[in-house]
Formats: sequence, C-alpha cells, structure tokens
Amino acid sequence: MDYTKLSKFGWVFYGLGCTVVLFTSEFGPTVNGMPSLNLGFFYSDILITLPLFLLGWAGILRNERINMFLVALLFFFPMLLLYRAVNWPSIVIYFVMVSTMILKTRLDKKKMILFASAMIVIATATFYRFPLKEYQLARIYSFIAPEKYGGGMEYLYVRVKELIGNAGLFGGTQQVEIYFPEGSPDLILTSLTYELGWIFALLLSGILLLCIFRMFFILTNIKDHYGTLLISGGLAMFAMQVFINLGMSFGVLPIVSVSLPFISYGVSGTLLNSLIFGIVLSVYRKKDVIWTVQS
Repeated sequence: MDYTKLSKFGWVFYGLGCTVVLFTSEFGPTVNGMPSLNLGFFYSDILITLPLFLLGWAGILRNERINMFLVALLFFFPMLLLYRAVNWPSIVIYFVMVSTMILKTRLDKKKMILFASAMIVIATATFYRFPLKEYQLARIYSFIAPEKYGGGMEYLYVRVKELIGNAGLFGGTQQVEIYFPEGSPDLILTSLTYELGWIFALLLSGILLLCIFRMFFILTNIKDHYGTLLISGGLAMFAMQVFINLGMSFGVLPIVSVSLPFISYGVSGTLLNSLIFGIVLSVYRKKDVIWTVQS
C-alpha cells in the first residue's frame, strides 16, 4: 500500500492508541500484574498498541511548526496511561521510539531544549505524585540480589544464571532441568543457549542484530520526511525488543515481559514485529518514486 496515505491520520492513530491503552488499563484482565487487551476474538499484551503510536507520532511530527510544549504533553500522556497500566516494558520502548522520532525531526536547538525541559518537569511531578509500588520495588531488589532477597522473582534470576553458567559451545555441560514457572516465551533464548550452546546463541543474536543494521541502512537512504519518521520509530521499537530480551536472557537486565522478535511464540509479538517490518518495507519500496516526485 501507499504508506503516504496514512500521514493525514496521525491524530486518529494517536487518539486510538490512547483509547486502547485506557480501555485496557480499566477493563482488561490482569496477567502477571499487568492489564492485558482482551477483545474476545483477540488477546494480546498492551505492547501491541505501540504501532498505533508509531503511525500517530509520524503524522504529528510532520508538522514542523507544532508547539514543543504541546509535543511534550502529547509525549507524556501515553506514558502516564502505560504507567497506570503497570507496563514498564511498553513505557521504555515507547519513550525510546518517540524520542528517536523527535530527534529525526527538523527542529532547531531552542525547541529541543524547550521540549527536554518540559519533559523533565512533567516527569518529576508525575513520579512524585505516583511513586513506585511495593511489588515493583520487590522486582528490582530481586534482580539486584536474587540469592538474598525473597521477593518471588528471585527464582527466575537464579535459574537464568544456572542455565547460562552451564552452557557450553555446543550445549549444556551438565544435566540441568530446564523449567521456568512463568515467562518461558520471553526466556526462550536462555533455554536455547543451554540446549544448543553459545555458538547457536551468537549466531541467532547476530541475525537479529543484522536486521537492525539493515533497517538503519534503509533509514539512511530515505529522503521523505514522513518515511524517515516511520522507519526511525520502527527501528527503535524493534531494536529495544532485541536488546532488552538479550539482556534479560543473559542475566544482565531485569526479567520483564518482552519477547524475542520472531523467536518467542505468541501472536501479539509476531503481529507487532510483522507490522514494523511491513511499514519499513513499504517505505523502502517507494523511496525512489517519492524522491523523484519531490525533486
């Protein structure tokens, strides 16, 4: 499809994304402490709303005259909704995605400083008003000292260290039972590293990093501003999923609900990343046609 036809619906996509997050946080069933989207025929993690914000922000940021204080408010409002939905992975990925898109806009330094200042003020006021809850702090403490802190999550961190520590080049060096009581799709790389070895883990990680590099190469060849915004946001969204999952699979980041793109099973993760790749390929397919028309 012609992706440029989506540019006029930026506010619609943004509003739809906020509506879905608000609906999910208020009426969605809670799974592992986080509300989930349940439409009867479709069940998904709230992370699936991020492509809506990708399309929304790309349309909004096409207007170079937009007030930066308004941008800061628009930037922060979905983060507040995601914070109420207790979905920290979505908050981090959303923050990096939109920040990357804003950096790709043609804004002068004064506007960027105004935006950053407004974000600091709003974020400080919000976290002062809504501090972290006790169970959220427990997860942080479990990651810092899993052997000492009994917050419930420590078992997963101990298991990850055990499996990674016994993984050889071509498979586990000791007979260790692979069992995760929860989050097994998100920790699939940990299991694969132990079963198939570090050679396979490095090869798989290299393929995913190659996808990121390829998307970055595509970004450098796009001249259309709207297309640049779409690819930069999609690149940030995909890269954050890869880096977060690699980090928690190897025990260097806290365990959160972020799947490994195209490897972890689940409809929502596959759909999310298929949408990202579809948008990127749609922009790249028409890059020469759009550049010819503009020149």
